[in-house]
Amino acid sequence: MREHGAGLAATGAPVFHHHVSYPPWKRKLRGMFHHMAVRLSENRRIVAATIGATGFTVALIAAGGYLFLIQLARYGW
Repeated sequence: MREHGAGLAATGAPVFHHHVSYPPWKRKLRGMFHHMAVRLSENRRIVAATIGATGFTVALIAAGGYLFLIQLARYGW
């Protein structure tokens, strides 16, 4: 990938041509996604634990609310 090297800034044409064919914001977006993917793969265990804990908490709250509603319905307000 010579185009991504420092020589690209010295010559004007390839930079311009490259930007026309492939907009900078798209590359930036792709880089962002790639960075996120790398971070996720690095911290997969942490991410999995976080998602698990969040899911567990949500399920707990949902179950609690459900049981609370049943109690209210059964024994009145």
